[in-house]
Amino acid sequence: MEVLYSVVLYQGLFQTLSDPHGTAIGSLPPDLNALMTGACDDLHAYQEIHRMFSGDGGAVKDQIRKELGGMFESAGGMLTSLHYIKRDVEAFLARLRAEPGAWFTMKIKFGSIWR
Repeated sequence: MEVLYSVVLYQGLFQTLSDPHGTAIGSLPPDLNALMTGACDDLHAYQEIHRMFSGDGGAVKDQIRKELGGMFESAGGMLTSLHYIKRDVEAFLARLRAEPGAWFTMKIKFGSIWR
């Protein structure tokens, strides 16, 4: 659930940044780190469940293990991507705050795109 919230959060931030009529730069919520940590904890739980299904077992147990492994890999890739997005967005927002001219130039460019 934390990952879904992060995706929605980033989508809202990107929409705010690309709104040519918006005046605020926007920011990431302070609880984002806790949400990302929660998502990482969930990922480790899937990894442990996957390990519990490893070893001897029938075809059904093997299929469950494979499906859990696939979920773990997909979720891990998504979480890694969200960490990179967070890092990049933080750097981008810091630059916009440090260089107000860049913020206004970006707004003008978005205004010409959305006309």
